[in-house]
Amino acid sequence: MIKQKIKDGLKKYPKLYSSLSDLKCLLGRFIRMFVPYRLRNYCDRQGFCGDTFLKYLVFSLSKWFTVTSCVETGSFKGDTTLFLAKIFPDVFKYSIELNSEYYKESLWRVRNFKKSLIIKGSSPNGIKKLIEDSKLGNLPLFFLDAHWHTYWPLLDELKQISKLNKAIIIIHDFQVDGRPEYGYDSYKFKNKNISNNFDFISTFTLAEDCKFLLPKYKAEEVFPEDPKILRGYIIIFQNFKKDDWSKIIGSKLVDSYYEYGELPR
Repeated sequence: MIKQKIKDGLKKYPKLYSSLSDLKCLLGRFIRMFVPYRLRNYCDRQGFCGDTFLKYLVFSLSKWFTVTSCVETGSFKGDTTLFLAKIFPDVFKYSIELNSEYYKESLWRVRNFKKSLIIKGSSPNGIKKLIEDSKLGNLPLFFLDAHWHTYWPLLDELKQISKLNKAIIIIHDFQVDGRPEYGYDSYKFKNKNISNNFDFISTFTLAEDCKFLLPKYKAEEVFPEDPKILRGYIIIFQNFKKDDWSKIIGSKLVDSYYEYGELPR
């Protein structure tokens, strides 16, 4: 509780908060440099930050639709990359990471999965190349989680994805309207608060034929020991026809999600 109060207090001073966060990351990386990958401790809740509802949703999508590829932006330590490798063993999975250290670590963690590839570089460029090389097929699944500090590649990523005829897009750390318990990313730029929400991505969403799902389950259902861990997200279904959409709306998943435009209960 005290730790969270300190953190909330520091957020009032974005430059100081950013500097301290960078220092914390730097110290952590320095320590980890001397620990071999095989001896490092990894999260027990593998994939999607341990959100069991989101993991089950992705598993359900794998059963309902013929997903032809998976693209993750922001590999970090490879937890979600490994989860996707197990859920979608027969399609190629691409994870794009700009940070050299995380790139190498993720590369090591998926070494036993031949169809899981880690790409070094910026996520918009990585997605663009995959599309140009026709690597994604008719229905790719995207997990966009590369937003960090003052440059978010999210809009550039969506711009590339909008070139596709059809896609499933999950944006992590997204603000869920009416649900303040869901954490989301934000930063201050030129005295303006920027949040990862509908206003931020509206230039994309308003231009496409999309349907949206947002979570409405309680944080305690996922993280009873620490509900503040829960992060928000949105699932965008790009150019989904009525028959495809009925598979989702007609499932039990609607008990835990709501369609955009409907007030969460």
